[in-house]
Amino acid sequence: MILLTGDWSTPFLINDTDFSPQNGNVFYIDNHTFGYGRSFILGLNSFETITVYVTKLSSWISYDTINTPSPRSLYTTVLTKDSLIIVYGGINSQGLPVPDPILIFNALALEWSRPTNINTPPSSVPFRGHTATLVGNYMVIAFGLFYNNGVVVQSNQIHMIDVSDVNNFKWVKNFTPSSISETANNANGASGAAPQTIEILGGTI
Repeated sequence: MILLTGDWSTPFLINDTDFSPQNGNVFYIDNHTFGYGRSFILGLNSFETITVYVTKLSSWISYDTINTPSPRSLYTTVLTKDSLIIVYGGINSQGLPVPDPILIFNALALEWSRPTNINTPPSSVPFRGHTATLVGNYMVIAFGLFYNNGVVVQSNQIHMIDVSDVNNFKWVKNFTPSSISETANNANGASGAAPQTIEILGGTI
């Protein structure tokens, strides 16, 4: 375990949970991190097992997983519509960024994998302390800490990964939400005007 010192106050836990609408189960991915004020005791998740709340049985069940990745803590997760849990970031036992920052967990097959084809990420992508959410087919990663010439720096950037193709993840700088694009195009089509798009921008090189 790693102890990051600071002030001690009310203890808290850092964990991630994801709900799968396909089978109605809740997947609990433990960050093994305990906090007191600004202090943390970090334990690494080996990902060898995953705890699932089976809603039909109203009970917690622990399952063994396949192809477990390198252990880590302080990562984030999102759940796609295909019941894939994407893990991003994290640190190892030395407090350094893990070598495989993007993981894919198939919640139906209970199997881990890594993207087989992905472009080079921007230099300011964080490795911990960030947030992550899924917007359409894009994993949006905001803020956090990254290395800049060997120095840990607080990021003020927003980065995005296109996760629409599990075999071809892609770091992108902008995207058009499908619902906005379809609404705009339908409205423009009715009036005979040229199609328009609304873009959301983010990220750095």
